Amino acid sequence: PLGMTAHILYTVLDKDRPATLSPIVIRFIRDTLKFDGLLMSDDLSMKALKGDFAKLTKDSLAAGCDIVLH
Repeated sequence: PLGMTAHILYTVLDKDRPATLSPIVIRFIRDTLKFDGLLMSDDLSMKALKGDFAKLTKDSLAAGCDIVLH
């Protein structure tokens, strides 16, 4: 299975970071929803998030995405 995060805020879980960059949201996906497949970010180059591509990549991977989409 393959899943993809979105560049949206789930304010009930994390009011400060979009799902792609949120360890809290990704932990929810893994632990509460029991998703154990490959989790990739939404497209980091689509300009939906502020910051440079390298930092967004590092932050997305640090949050728990397995791979990032460019």
